[in-house]
Amino acid sequence: MNYMLNNENAIYYECGYSCDNAIYISFGSEAFFITDGRYTIDAQKNVKFATVVIDGDLYAMAIKIIKKSKIKKMIFDPKEWSVYGLDRLRSGLKVKFEPVVDFSHKRRIVKTKEEIEILSTSAKLGAKAFKQLAKAFRKSGLGKDEYTLTHIARGVLADEGLYGLSFDPIVAIDENASKPHATPTDKKLKKDSLLLVDAGLKYRRYCSDRTRTVSFDKYMMCDTHQSFK
Repeated sequence: MNYMLNNENAIYYECGYSCDNAIYISFGSEAFFITDGRYTIDAQKNVKFATVVIDGDLYAMAIKIIKKSKIKKMIFDPKEWSVYGLDRLRSGLKVKFEPVVDFSHKRRIVKTKEEIEILSTSAKLGAKAFKQLAKAFRKSGLGKDEYTLTHIARGVLADEGLYGLSFDPIVAIDENASKPHATPTDKKLKKDSLLLVDAGLKYRRYCSDRTRTVSFDKYMMCDTHQSFK
């Protein structure tokens, strides 16, 4: 099966490494990871099961590689590619491009035993991080606005940079907690406020996600109370 990928997560799944400027091409038994010179060292060290190709013009190199293969059909996910990227490839190749929506998602939908273990670890680390965040909010959250609380959440949840975040944390107070994806405001955390935290962290690029809502009352502020479970 011949296919090409442009999405970071899709590429990472195939070869164990990705970056924000890469094209992955597979001809079944042979694969190529194309990127620019900024990622030479990391790509050569981390890419598995694919030949690393460094070039300043990814599309020109992709055309060259596909031409050399003499294939007649290439599968791609139209949700991944820009109009510019597809136009570049189509203009330089006499290949039938077959669109398959969510192509990589379908390949990844059934998790391996190793992936399930990684996801489990990610979830456990997320739960532990929420406990640490509860302690931080009990210690210094009272009177702080959502901007500050969100900043605190980023540091605590990521363990000061040890882990990446699944997405930018959502910390919302009272009526803002009713918004599915609230953005920070100057609303301050008070005693008896309703406090929502929606966040997660990454472990080996697999994301966890937790949402907890609590009342910031005397029980929440007690050091012995287990909150954000």
